Amino acid sequence: MEILNQFGFDIKLFIAQIVNFLVLALLFKKFLYKPILTTLKKRETTIKKGLDDAASAQKALENAESEKDEILKKASREAEKIIDEARKVAEEARDAILEDARTESSKVMTSMKEQIKLEKEEFMKESKSIALSLSQKILEESIKGLFDKKEQNELIQKGMKSIKSI
Repeated sequence: MEILNQFGFDIKLFIAQIVNFLVLALLFKKFLYKPILTTLKKRETTIKKGLDDAASAQKALENAESEKDEILKKASREAEKIIDEARKVAEEARDAILEDARTESSKVMTSMKEQIKLEKEEFMKESKSIALSLSQKILEESIKGLFDKKEQNELIQKGMKSIKSI
């Protein structure tokens, strides 16, 4: 223990730094990580709903096909013409619905990617600012009793310059 004191290692300061780090980690988790996950889950739900709607349209088309077969068995030649026209319209509508669903899904994905990028950039800026502030406080506390005020200010300025350049 004496050898640690000779090298300027303060166990109380070390424990305080560990506690500060854990508090920061918990704050980051609660106020940054969880809201981002919540946003991602909401967007995932929206996309799933769009895919479910497309599946419903597909099932509706399949049901229309089975009804068409029953009508064709009972109907005459003219009824066959009407059914052919109805099938063409249904396919066009299905294609339009599927295309709309794909377009909407693509828009949502693009928007989600942009939002995630912006949130990531903001998080990085905030993290850097907090890290710089914490580094300065740690440096100030580390040299508090070792040097006079002038030397402390010089060391803090040099230390912050080297940290900012990282």
